[in-house]
Amino acid sequence: MNVHPGDRVAVDENAPPLTDGQEWVIPYGRPNDRMIVRTIPDDAPPLIREALARRRVQVVDGGCPCGERIEWPDAAPGRGEFVTIVANHRHDCPAGDAVFLPAMIAWVQERENR
Repeated sequence: MNVHPGDRVAVDENAPPLTDGQEWVIPYGRPNDRMIVRTIPDDAPPLIREALARRRVQVVDGGCPCGERIEWPDAAPGRGEFVTIVANHRHDCPAGDAVFLPAMIAWVQERENR
């Protein structure tokens, strides 16, 4: 498994191109699948850095430090097919939407106002 941010992950030649701030990872226990995660910006505040790190850890290690795991669809996706997953987090986890999204919105607005 790729554990370190920035590790190169082989993807199919038809895989979509990534935008700045994205990287491919191999999900835990799913060696034939690939997932896109957000890289951690150097200038991100501590809460954003922690949230993005936890989200990555949840994918590559199988669980978030808060104890929650990813819910994968019952049916295996076909080659080159995209699926939606559910990444649960406890209500007070920095990686959970209730904590992460307001913090990310505030940070983006702060950056735009500089």
